[in-house]
Amino acid sequence: MKKYLLLMFIILFAIVLFILWKYVYLEITHYLKLYQEYEVYSVKKTSGTLWLIIHSDEMRNKIIKEYQIEIPEIDFSKNYLLMSDGRKIQEIKYKLKSRYQWHYKFPMGIEKYDDKYYPNKVFFYRINRIYIHRKSD
Repeated sequence: MKKYLLLMFIILFAIVLFILWKYVYLEITHYLKLYQEYEVYSVKKTSGTLWLIIHSDEMRNKIIKEYQIEIPEIDFSKNYLLMSDGRKIQEIKYKLKSRYQWHYKFPMGIEKYDDKYYPNKVFFYRINRIYIHRKSD
């Protein structure tokens, strides 16, 4: 009877450890929903490898000056804009990661671009209000 209880305890303990390992150490992938694609011609030649989140009017004005383009109006208290220069974005997924051993985790984006490169076009997508970091941030 004691061997049976000990065996059951070990199995239960292993199951609990597996569940903790799966949900604490393995990262869960989230997908960012992209709304309303806008395509804008830019005087500046685009790189085709840059995307960023526009989260404020100041940043919006900076992009307008740098690229000499018109950016759609948006209420930043409700949504952000995702900008991609030169390529359409098929999807952005993100994982909560920590750069250090701290418990603070932030969303780190992984992008998937369309193959076609547009040297003078910038693409905008309305997204939910979440700031996703690029790997280079």
